[in-house]
Amino acid sequence: MKAISNYIYIPILIFLISSCAAALKPNQSTVRPKDIKDLQLFETVSDLKIFDKKDGTLKTDEITANRAKALLNKAIKSFDEKIPFKGEIIISQQEIKNQIETEIKDLFALLSSLPAIHGIAIPNVLDSLLLANGKRFALLASIDGFTGKKEKKIDLKEPDEKMLSTINSSGEALRTQSLLRIAILDSKNKDIAFFNQSILDNEDPLELSTLQKQITEIFTKYFW
Repeated sequence: MKAISNYIYIPILIFLISSCAAALKPNQSTVRPKDIKDLQLFETVSDLKIFDKKDGTLKTDEITANRAKALLNKAIKSFDEKIPFKGEIIISQQEIKNQIETEIKDLFALLSSLPAIHGIAIPNVLDSLLLANGKRFALLASIDGFTGKKEKKIDLKEPDEKMLSTINSSGEALRTQSLLRIAILDSKNKDIAFFNQSILDNEDPLELSTLQKQITEIFTKYFW
């Protein structure tokens, strides 16, 4: 009788394992969106570039990147009734701020290159800051791409990308492009609870409406 019981349990176990695997989405952990509370916001990051119409190249500019970060922060907070924000983690020490920015950029580069987020650990400095503040969840956001707008007192550096970078996969010449990435960290489980990104061609990342459109797209079927 014991042998027969074992044969009964094995198919059930296989069914349960396969059901869990099927339910696990590539860009989400097992944490349910409704269980994400007390969400903290880290400072946003940006590598936004300017498209120079004169020579058809992309140039870096710190002032424009800072403007993009501030605008993204405003766009995210405009969803405070839908996204469970409870506060921000503000870092004053420049050295730590630089470490955080590097970790966020490296993490987004990694997540963007993988088919699924499972098994990716939280970067060390970000994790330690969450633990020090007694917080479990934090939202990271990055805005990249390029714009045709020039902020005042602009200091363009040498071009680091050629005209090829402003042509999409369909061969269409672009003048603006907005690439928004968002992730939610889970310090309790030491992993990434959520990751998604949105890329819009010929949409200006220095327009609040563009960022709000992308945030809506990113969190569709997650927070709403």
